[in-house]
Amino acid sequence: MPFCRNCGNQLAPGQKFCNKCGVKVQNIGGTATGNSDAEKHMPINNTGNNPSGNVRQAQDVRNNNVNQFNSNAQPNPYGKFTQGGQFNSANMNNSGYNSNRGGQISGAYNNVYPNNPASYNNQNMPINRSGGNKSDKKVIYIVLASAAVLIIAVIVFGILFLSGILGGKKDENNIDNALAPGTSSASQSVTQPEQETLPENPTEAATQPPTQPTSQETESMENPDYYDQKVEVVSSGCYAELTLYEWQNGKWVSLMSANATVGKNGVGYNYGEGKSVTPKGQFDLGFCYGLSKPNTKLDFSPVQNGSIFVSDSNSRFYNCLTTKLQYTGSDAEDTYSQFARQNIYNYNIFIEHNGDGKTPNSATPGMGSVITICGYNGTPQPTLGCIDITASNMIRLLSYLDQSKNPVIIIS
Repeated sequence: MPFCRNCGNQLAPGQKFCNKCGVKVQNIGGTATGNSDAEKHMPINNTGNNPSGNVRQAQDVRNNNVNQFNSNAQPNPYGKFTQGGQFNSANMNNSGYNSNRGGQISGAYNNVYPNNPASYNNQNMPINRSGGNKSDKKVIYIVLASAAVLIIAVIVFGILFLSGILGGKKDENNIDNALAPGTSSASQSVTQPEQETLPENPTEAATQPPTQPTSQETESMENPDYYDQKVEVVSSGCYAELTLYEWQNGKWVSLMSANATVGKNGVGYNYGEGKSVTPKGQFDLGFCYGLSKPNTKLDFSPVQNGSIFVSDSNSRFYNCLTTKLQYTGSDAEDTYSQFARQNIYNYNIFIEHNGDGKTPNSATPGMGSVITICGYNGTPQPTLGCIDITASNMIRLLSYLDQSKNPVIIIS
C-alpha cells in the first residue's frame, strides 16, 4: 500500500495527488511512491552499514530532493533526514512530516526507542535545539550586570578621589595666596589677627598704676576671719621673722616686723613639756604680764612678789600664772625673780596653745607650759619653746595690739 511522503497519508493505487496535503505523488514503476506494509516494518540502519543485505537503506530518503517536501527545510546535520520533519516507516507515534517547525525536530526516527518520539538518540538522550539552557543565560546576564555595577562604582570613586585631591590643592593655593605679600586687603583681613588698640601715649599707660578699689569699696569688704589682728612667725631652723598685720579698709596691712628666735629644736607639731619645740599652728593671744602696765590695749596681769608659772602637769594650776600661796610645789618658774631680780624680760605675751594661762584645769597635762612671746633684755637666743624678740620690739608690738580685735598668732 503506497503512502504520501509528505504527510504519511495512505494513497490509492494510481493516485497522482495526496487527497490530504495536495502534494503531487511521484510514480516509480507506474505506482505512486509510498511505503508498503512490508516496507513500514523493515529495520533502518542509521550507520549506513548493511552487511547482511536484508535491511532496507534510507538512501532513497537522503537522496530525494528535499525541497519537494519542505521548501523551508534546511539540510539535515545527521546526513540521513531532512530537518523540519521525519518519515516514520515503523508506524510510530509521529506527527508526520512537519514543514513549518523552522528547524525543530517534532518527531523521531528511532526504531530502538519507540516510546520516546521526541528524540533522535540511540542513547535515549534528549536533543536540545533551542539555542542553550535558560539558566545559563540568566547566569550570564547576572555576571554582566554585576560587572557593569562594579565599573560604575570604580568610575564614581575615581571622580570623587580626584575631586578631593584637586580641592585640597585649591585650598592650599588659596592659603598661600592669602599669606603671600601683595595680596588684597580682603585676604589680609581674613588671615591677620585683630590687634589690640594701643593708647596714644604708651609711656603714660606703662607708668600708670593698676586701678585700685576706692575707700568706700574697701571699707565695705568684710574680713572673712574672726580676728582683725594677726602675728605671723615664719621660722627657719631656730630663727624666725615676726610680722604684725591688721585688717584695714578691706585688706591686711603690715604694722611692724622684727627678728625673732624660736625653740632650740625648731617649730613643729611634736611639741610638749621639755622638748624645746615651738608649737606650730594658729593660736589666740592672751594677756600680757610684767612689773608695770605697758602702753597697750591688750589684757594685762601684773607680776608681784611670789608670782609663779606652774610647770607641774599633775597640778590643777598646770600652765597657769599663780602665786606660791596657791601652788606650794617646787615645779614652777619664779616669774617675779625673772622680772624683778634677774631683769631677763620687760614684758611677755601669753600664747594660748594649752589653756588660757589663768583658769585652773584648762591645760592638757604634758602638752607644754609657759609658751610666750618674750621681750628679751639683750640679744635673743634659741629658746626652750618660747618666741623671743628684743625688749624694744616688744614695746612696739604691745602698742599695736588690741584685745577687741581678737589678735592671733600663726607660727610656721
